[in-house]
Amino acid sequence: MQHTTCTEDRIQHALDRCLDGLRTSPTAAWPHAGQSMNRWSLEELVKRDPENFLILLQQIIRKTREAQEQCQYELVPPLAIMFTSTLLQTPYCPPHSELLEEALEVFYSFLTWPEPYCSVCRELLSMLQLEIKAPGISFQRLVREEQGLNTPDQTSKTM
Repeated sequence: MQHTTCTEDRIQHALDRCLDGLRTSPTAAWPHAGQSMNRWSLEELVKRDPENFLILLQQIIRKTREAQEQCQYELVPPLAIMFTSTLLQTPYCPPHSELLEEALEVFYSFLTWPEPYCSVCRELLSMLQLEIKAPGISFQRLVREEQGLNTPDQTSKTM
């Protein structure tokens, strides 16, 4: 049995609730509200401590491996999107943790899967490769895009 901390257990439980919300029946009352609340509570739990972001990233990788082994196709795109979202919010990802390399390895296997799995994973893999080369670059690009700083008129040109 794997030893986990209380925080890891709480994050795992919140992640499981988010993923269980994806399997609700179409006739369930307020299915999207429940999914939103589960995701919101997971984000609030993770934001309490910067280390929690790393725990969540590890949990998502573990869940993705499980989804692949158990052929739970419906979980792959949400897990890839959650990983991307969490990585963008992560204040610091230590280079010695090899977390990004592990994610690269796990999500790489989905490139041979049909749409939408391969396209979602392809976007995540490009972001992971950029993050490995230049940590924090994806967040910087996102901020620049949101602030409207990436306009073609403002690019520097060498004559």
